[in-house]
Amino acid sequence: MFEIVGVEDSVDSGIKTAILLHSFQIIVIPVLIFGVPAVFQERSGLAGLFFALWGWGVTQLVYMIPAAWGAWRHGHTETAKGIMIVAGAGFLLNALCVAVLRV
Repeated sequence: MFEIVGVEDSVDSGIKTAILLHSFQIIVIPVLIFGVPAVFQERSGLAGLFFALWGWGVTQLVYMIPAAWGAWRHGHTETAKGIMIVAGAGFLLNALCVAVLRV
């Protein structure tokens, strides 16, 4: 599924893969900003932006866990570790931001 022929099995490779996967989530934010206002009509795109930024740590797990699982299943254990390092760091960073904004 996520196997690329000729790519070495390293943590660095997993980190690069995870960063590439994060760049695809940039597409999700405009969809949420312009798609959610149908539900929250009086707040325009603000609700979608808030949800996209607040839920980023959780929504990243939707694509990070399958990517890490696929790498691990194909024998790329170091790549899977790199993906999970980035996923964990992103989740913790998002949790910290949410905690700071709630104060």
